[in-house]
Amino acid sequence: MMPRALEKMIEERLEAVVEPRIEHWLHRFMTSPRGEAVISDVLAETIFAWMKPGASDSDNYLEQIVLQLVERLRDQPGFREKVAMALNPEWS
Repeated sequence: MMPRALEKMIEERLEAVVEPRIEHWLHRFMTSPRGEAVISDVLAETIFAWMKPGASDSDNYLEQIVLQLVERLRDQPGFREKVAMALNPEWS
């Protein structure tokens, strides 16, 4: 078997085992006290960023906030697909 084909086969099998469980694990974590603390921290940091003196003086204030949130959420499973769908629902 060629290395690329073997790599693809291992990747597909790993995804078949791990992917169905990721959403369950993420949901369980986010509803746990630690997950709620993470959500609270992200929300607090975002609010403080909005309230910083001079933060709203920038022309791209909203863009900066969105980019900060995207940076924090980019590794969340399914997040990129949801962003793509929000940007252009015809991509599905």
